[in-house]
Amino acid sequence: MKRGKTRALTETQYTLSGLMKQVEAQLREEVRHTYKTYLEHLLEALREEAVGRPRYAREEAGEAPYYRYGYRKWKRVQTPWGPIEEVRVPRIRTGGGKEVKLVTSEQRLVALTEQLLLGYVGGMSARRYAILLRE
Repeated sequence: MKRGKTRALTETQYTLSGLMKQVEAQLREEVRHTYKTYLEHLLEALREEAVGRPRYAREEAGEAPYYRYGYRKWKRVQTPWGPIEEVRVPRIRTGGGKEVKLVTSEQRLVALTEQLLLGYVGGMSARRYAILLRE
């Protein structure tokens, strides 16, 4: 019986590095969630400032001619802790119905810059740069 108990114990043993990886993964997920929450609150505050009045308040004379216009979603935002999925970005529009962007996504530009830097460090040729830029 001791042998069975010992065997069961060795089968359930964990390595310190494995546990640390689990902790790191959980922390990264928590940080990304917090980052997404703060980013959405910041974007909402930017919209509030642009519109110039609280939600459901009527427009008064001389105020900014912007109106709330719902939300759109960014599919992915890259952060130092990993990608964040489905970020809600508030939209505004003018009195004529034309949408005005509060912020623009820089995801493609950042990804391209990173690839160019990695290529430069790795000794990428000018021909490969041209191919990469065409993509």
